[in-house]
Amino acid sequence: MITPSSEQLGLTRRQLFYGNGFMDAIVNGRHVVGHSGSSAGAANHLDTYPDLDWVVVLGNYDNSVAPIVETARQIIT
Repeated sequence: MITPSSEQLGLTRRQLFYGNGFMDAIVNGRHVVGHSGSSAGAANHLDTYPDLDWVVVLGNYDNSVAPIVETARQIIT
């Protein structure tokens, strides 16, 4: 199932796969595997870029990290 935050990140059903807590997607032509979660007062997001050997971890942000994730993905891809 696609969540609103996934749609905001520009992902479509063809590009986004989710299983066992991990997201597997193609973002701007790059393979991205990640996971995110949140609780009251904290949010986190992990993106790995296997073809680039990059790992991006964002966390400890009181609101949604989706805008920051989108910016990071634009810079990296």
